[in-house]
Amino acid sequence: MRKPSPGAVPGTLVLASDEKPRIFVIDYCATHVIEKEVFEIDDVASYLADGTPSVTWVDVRGIGHQPTFERLGQIMKVLTILSTIFLPITFIAGVYGMNFDPASSPYNMPELKWRYGYLCTLAAMALSVLGLLVYYRRRGWLGGESGAEAARPERRAP
Repeated sequence: MRKPSPGAVPGTLVLASDEKPRIFVIDYCATHVIEKEVFEIDDVASYLADGTPSVTWVDVRGIGHQPTFERLGQIMKVLTILSTIFLPITFIAGVYGMNFDPASSPYNMPELKWRYGYLCTLAAMALSVLGLLVYYRRRGWLGGESGAEAARPERRAP
């Protein structure tokens, strides 16, 4: 896979092969379906601005590079796992950051007056993270084998 040239804008598409990408416009209308190759992206605007009620799809072919897509999938998996781990912690911190006054009503977070309220909140955060980590580990998303895969005997060719 080629690297972008120094000074390239982040997100610059770097093609894996010398094959030139091809751009197709697919225009779905009530009366017809048109698929046409365009040679400049500016030509797509003519399909969008013709005033006909239709659905226009732009398809770019020739940029597929399997290792790039596999790496992108791994990065997305890591980002998804991290965001789902921090989501419950952020929610708990947001609820307790609302500054309710327990003196005005007995239902306004009575745990704010508890002796161990702070420790219980930290424990809830830690348990939510730990629970998610155990879940992801069992599913095989954090490395290692999942429980079902580990229990399955290995097949050998005869």
